[in-house]
Amino acid sequence: MTTAAGGVLVIAAHPDDPEFLAGGTVARLAREGREIAYVIVTNGNKGSGDRNVTSVELIPIREEEQRQAARVLGVQGVEFLGYEDGELEDTRDLRLDISREIRRWRPDLIITLNPYRTYSNFPGWHRDHRTTARVVLDCVYPLARDHLSFPELLPDYEPHKVNFVGCSTGRSDGRAPLKMRST
Repeated sequence: MTTAAGGVLVIAAHPDDPEFLAGGTVARLAREGREIAYVIVTNGNKGSGDRNVTSVELIPIREEEQRQAARVLGVQGVEFLGYEDGELEDTRDLRLDISREIRRWRPDLIITLNPYRTYSNFPGWHRDHRTTARVVLDCVYPLARDHLSFPELLPDYEPHKVNFVGCSTGRSDGRAPLKMRST
């Protein structure tokens, strides 16, 4: 990811999370010419109330919906890591996969979910959201940044320092949907 303003990587737990998390922000950043990619951690196979669809049938449906939504907003790439929906754990494999994607895309800004469960943050009640956010923050510093972390990714995926991280506040009232921090 290389643009004058720096690339943006949105890392979310499920298909459709990026649009709920920061759809308006993503569209604005795309209009400004920022290169944007999504990393979707789980396969989304539990995200339906339709009793006539199986978990196996749901995966390609949700992936295609996510690709279409990303195209509408101006997102250039969507990667699916394929972890089981609703069962996400903070494991070495997950940290390696997310660190690899950060090193691959080399963003200036990462947008992700909120790592905390609070009553004012309804989306934060889903453990996949909190797990994703915590792992993303662990990967931003120090795992994706340091060459001694995940040396098996070298030389294909060189370390990368992310400059800014935005975490969803869970607000739906139009005020400050992201909290930004410099790394």
